[in-house]
Amino acid sequence: MIPFKIITEQQHKYKKDSLFVLVFRENDNYGIDVANSTSNFGRVRIESKENTQYLFSVLNEFIADQQDYLEACEKVSSILSYNTFEEMILLLHTYKRNIEKFEAYALIQMLGIEKGESRMSGGTHFIKVFRKGEEEEFGEFISMPNTNKYMFHFF
Repeated sequence: MIPFKIITEQQHKYKKDSLFVLVFRENDNYGIDVANSTSNFGRVRIESKENTQYLFSVLNEFIADQQDYLEACEKVSSILSYNTFEEMILLLHTYKRNIEKFEAYALIQMLGIEKGESRMSGGTHFIKVFRKGEEEEFGEFISMPNTNKYMFHFF
């Protein structure tokens, strides 16, 4: 049994304070914790070391793009409130941006989630996403009119 150990740390400095993104290992679990000097914004446990490292990388890129400290804290807290690795990655890749169809398919394949597709009479294309083995969808990619881009929407 391995006690709690911090493996990697990334600091993001702002005028008011800093955000620290930590990769940890506790027993056989890996995870990510985000905190500032006084508060913890969330902790997630992830099954594999590879997924943890990927989320760490994408989350740090996301935080680095945030100019305002309070906004960064709020967004990180929201991201870490999602239940699964898949949901957090989808959110980080689609936050306030529309993506190409091929990128939506690549995310679906990379995350190992299932999809179902439908098209409305007006031409709007929906790519619904499901966790493996579950029938209830947790979100969908929706084609945007007059573009080849898709917006992701959680349910």
